[in-house]
Amino acid sequence: MPRQPRSLDEIDIGILEILQKDCRTSLEQIANKLGIPKSTVHYRIKKLETEGTIEGYYAKVNAMKVGKDYITISFIRAKYGPSYHEKVGKMLAQIPGVWAVYFVFGETDFIVLARSNDREDFMEKADKIINTHQIERSGTQIVARIIKEDPRIELKSSMRYNNVSSTLLLSNVKRKGRIRLTKKARAHNSLPNTKHHQRPRNLLGERT
Repeated sequence: MPRQPRSLDEIDIGILEILQKDCRTSLEQIANKLGIPKSTVHYRIKKLETEGTIEGYYAKVNAMKVGKDYITISFIRAKYGPSYHEKVGKMLAQIPGVWAVYFVFGETDFIVLARSNDREDFMEKADKIINTHQIERSGTQIVARIIKEDPRIELKSSMRYNNVSSTLLLSNVKRKGRIRLTKKARAHNSLPNTKHHQRPRNLLGERT
């Protein structure tokens, strides 16, 4: 049964967005941006790391600057067999320069993304794939230009905020200069005061 993702609140999302932009941001800077104590930031980050939401911290390297701008996308059809997707997938992932392997449904079994120094460097990778007996056929496309390449995960557009921290909510109130009443409070305030809205009695003590 697939594992259900944990519900993230506004503080978690805020921390993740800041760290995705710059993982060198200090705890104090994050605390100031979110309007929460530094101890809360430390606790939340440790929790996100422990549960696997944050898997690591990496430097974004310019591929052209290091001579790895020859990018290829390979579509591979494998021979069907017991657990073939695990065996072939693991083999493809171990090829130097391969940075993504996807097992997909359809006519193609695997999509492999690789970075190479040049055409010759890529051909060495292609030979390893072609000469593997578990591979039935493969085809490769060479990337001419990168339009967008961003590994960061957009969070705000795909998640609903809940369990908002009272500290963060209070800071929002101070900034906007007004207090937001909850639906329950508004409903309570809209109820008539029964002490002042009772129907008058007649001489016999009956409600009119």
